[in-house]
Amino acid sequence: MGYLSCESMFKTEYILPEEGGVIMSWDLTVYLGNIKNISRKDCEKYLTHFNIQAELYPETNFETDSGFLSIKAEFPSISFLKGKIFLSGFEIYSSAYDYSEELEWSKKLKNSIKKSSEPFGLAREKSNISDEEGEIYNINSEADILLKKCNYSITLCVHSGDSFEPILALAVAAYIAEKCNGVIQDTYSGDSYYKNVRQTISGFIKEEFDKITPDTLLSNPFEGWK
Repeated sequence: MGYLSCESMFKTEYILPEEGGVIMSWDLTVYLGNIKNISRKDCEKYLTHFNIQAELYPETNFETDSGFLSIKAEFPSISFLKGKIFLSGFEIYSSAYDYSEELEWSKKLKNSIKKSSEPFGLAREKSNISDEEGEIYNINSEADILLKKCNYSITLCVHSGDSFEPILALAVAAYIAEKCNGVIQDTYSGDSYYKNVRQTISGFIKEEFDKITPDTLLSNPFEGWK
């Protein structure tokens, strides 16, 4: 079974959460408008921009799927992986999103926690927030303009199953955001990406490719859909 059921960023450094050299659980959430703009075949075509030859599980449906998304993939840009086909993937969860509801939640949380180094959701407003609080909450009016048009969110969850999980999750998140004029949020760092998404994510993917060596590779060969 395949399923079990941009230029603009707040920080200039992208670091996946690691412990002892192993990537821990890490999420990307993409906020988007019309989810019907994305499809399995179109996603597969988009991933070639990152030198990834991929096939998503044949019954993939971004609008309704919840669970593990299996992906058959080749990575021709890595010389020692040429000709090899792998099975990878990540967990994916889709749900409705309402800007006003998250804004209300953010306000309540702001009132109960006066100062924190972490943002409390993407939906925020500038009125009645001091400059100091503005920095704490990572307010960005451009992102909020996009978020007000969003009615869906897709969360991609990466674990430490193999070396390709973060690469594929980044690539699929970029696809969804670009096709749906959406906003990507790294829920670990709090950073958001919504401009020049393909270019920005391409840099992150290159960093992940550069980490892969014959000694560090964790992988599963493709032996059919499971």
